[in-house]
Amino acid sequence: MINIGGNIAEMSVGNISIGSAYVGNQLVWEKTSDIPGYTRLSRLENTSDVYIDTEYYPNAKTKVICDMQFTSVIKQSILFGTSNAGNVWFSLYVNNYNTYTVQARSGSTAESRTSTTVNTARHTFELDATLKKFYIDGTLIRNLTRGIGASAVSTYPIAIWRYTTGGAASHSILYSFKIYDDDILVRDFIPVQEELTGDYGVWDKVNEKFHKIQTDTV
Repeated sequence: MINIGGNIAEMSVGNISIGSAYVGNQLVWEKTSDIPGYTRLSRLENTSDVYIDTEYYPNAKTKVICDMQFTSVIKQSILFGTSNAGNVWFSLYVNNYNTYTVQARSGSTAESRTSTTVNTARHTFELDATLKKFYIDGTLIRNLTRGIGASAVSTYPIAIWRYTTGGAASHSILYSFKIYDDDILVRDFIPVQEELTGDYGVWDKVNEKFHKIQTDTV
């Protein structure tokens, strides 16, 4: 298990370097050479107050599709999103009723609370600002009656696990995270470790850039 804020799984046995590691039938670590200077991981688990800045500012044509998993259900904890201090809200988090709340809106209109209870299973989440829809594992969960204005662009970027400005970080596992703009893939994140520094984060396959896990706020 790759555990940020806790213990890190061993990547060698004695003096023998291993190429992959499994827990049961699940691959949890794999040494690959497709990204020079980085070790590709199957997942990153957050158990503390950290986040990953995607450096993408959502608008009316933004769509996120991510493969993630809560490891514990904490009220008001954020799976991903933009700060509520900005002019555009685009986020997915746990509300005080332990159900999902989704936001893809601008202005002062209210958020969209769902009746779907948050659980600790692995899911594919899809939040589409253009279609104003929220899906879990391909099933429509909520139509969003409000939306983001056609010319509105967020003053804050989307972050994974919490907002860049703070908020309650979710205890969750990240497997993959994709962002589309007008149906064009603009971010395609996979978990990695930088070999030189040992830093953990995600590699963006679209822009060929490493995004390190952050602890500070902006």
